[in-house]
Amino acid sequence: MLGNSRPVGELQIFANCGATIGKIEARAHIKQRGCNHLMEIAMSFRITGLDPIPFRPLYGLANIELARLGVKRCRVDAKPGFPDRVEMRDAEPGESMLLLNYVHQPADTPYKASHAIFVREGAERAYVGVDEAPECLRGRMLLIPTEAATFNEMMSPLITR
Repeated sequence: MLGNSRPVGELQIFANCGATIGKIEARAHIKQRGCNHLMEIAMSFRITGLDPIPFRPLYGLANIELARLGVKRCRVDAKPGFPDRVEMRDAEPGESMLLLNYVHQPADTPYKASHAIFVREGAERAYVGVDEAPECLRGRMLLIPTEAATFNEMMSPLITR
């Protein structure tokens, strides 16, 4: 625990970006009572894919129906390039992917956000990894908020206790 900040509990990362293999090594500048300190932090982490249940009704729909819902079907033509957010793997050439907008931070804060993601059509099992990053995330940038107080106040819907 740093200064007046509270412990944040277990963080589930739903990022379309990467992580260091094994432990996340973080460097943080901490201002405490007017002094600047540089501190090394190592923490355990869990990365989970998205639950496939909300996407299942989209599997097998005609392209015109998908378009009405703002979803586009894509055929994979290169690897890497189409990271599936359920199974957390790069899709293989020839596989069918759904490109859709996903609200990953619905809280009414400045961090409220959504973005385009790929879901492999037919994905049924969400990836779960503890202290390991799936191959599709390695080499991509991972953003983790560095100020615990701001994190607790604005990102709390993503924290599980």
